[in-house]
Amino acid sequence: MPTPSSLRPRTKRPRWNVIIENDPRDPASGCSLDDVLANDILHGRRDPLLRLWQTDERALLIAADASASGSPVIEASGVHRVTGGGQWLAPGPAAILWSVIANEEALLSAGAANVAEAATEWALASLRQLGLQASVREDGAIMTPMGPVGVSSITRRTFGDAEVLIAQGMIDYAIEPADRAATELLGGDTENVRSQSGLPLPLVRDRFMRMARTLYLARPLAIPPDEEKSLTTEE
Repeated sequence: MPTPSSLRPRTKRPRWNVIIENDPRDPASGCSLDDVLANDILHGRRDPLLRLWQTDERALLIAADASASGSPVIEASGVHRVTGGGQWLAPGPAAILWSVIANEEALLSAGAANVAEAATEWALASLRQLGLQASVREDGAIMTPMGPVGVSSITRRTFGDAEVLIAQGMIDYAIEPADRAATELLGGDTENVRSQSGLPLPLVRDRFMRMARTLYLARPLAIPPDEEKSLTTEE
């Protein structure tokens, strides 16, 4: 006999936070903050979170398992990020950087079929709300029918029995073709997010915030400057 829905055990939905940064920041502190937040979540000091940010200068975001040797990019600072997937050129505010950091249970709580799908769901759903038919390939390229508009990569970090998944990605909001070619998965002719959606950057950020609330019931989070400084300078 089926159990009445009112008597079935209920799984408590995890509490999520979302950080939408309106002002671009230096690439080193941006990548460092993701690293520290991931450790905080891994050790149970923070709730799972979503983050959107941009660099204030041209930066080559180097995969954790790669080096910058042989890069075709000049006049761009090099910063290591925590995920794999090769090198990404973030030419200032023309690129939107996003992160999803959570354990597997929290990541799957929004209803995705698997971890790979769940890790990019926020970015894909936000792009679809902009009117783009977005999907992700197995190699991490974020696609629309008009070509690649982003890249993504996922890694896992463990501590004892605890584990956290870190998904990072970059969206081509308005990257110039020459700069786009420096990120392998963005190569080729395509229309960027600005040209496909027709929306200015503040409205694009707003759509990401709305989707964070819709999918994850995420609450806005702002880290005070003094706390952030202590976080990103920790050894």
